[in-house]
Amino acid sequence: MNLFNHHFIDLEGNRIYLDHHRNLPFLIVNIATESPFTPQLARLQSLYSLNQQAGLRVLAIPCTDFDEEPRDESEIAAFLRENYPINFLVTQRYSVTGREMHPLFREMVQERSAAILPRGTFHKYLFDRRGDLVEDWQPHVLPDDPGLINGIQKHLTSKSL
Repeated sequence: MNLFNHHFIDLEGNRIYLDHHRNLPFLIVNIATESPFTPQLARLQSLYSLNQQAGLRVLAIPCTDFDEEPRDESEIAAFLRENYPINFLVTQRYSVTGREMHPLFREMVQERSAAILPRGTFHKYLFDRRGDLVEDWQPHVLPDDPGLINGIQKHLTSKSL
């Protein structure tokens, strides 16, 4: 499984080719606008702002699996503009569990096990510069948690491919 073999569609309907970001670490987070963890978006933006120049990419995936995302793509975009002015990548709505899950998550299950799937919104996945999944954190772990930051920093400073 390799992250850079996948693509997503953004909120405006444009394709996000992850291979255009090859050799950069990615933090992927499944989000929802009605989640109790939605305020983490502000901390994700801070994390991204502090680490973007060093190469970190953040990809937020609005998730349809946990009944916390009632909005469509245009409503999600408006919600984010009004409440959380973020500038990292945000996809259209996707399933991250079950039969309709995005192929990235299906491959994660094949490589690891079903235990890797999120059990709620704001599960965080860190992929290294090679596109390999290296760490993940449960929703309650905040984007400014020292363990998460240390994991990201380790992969930002590592130049090995």
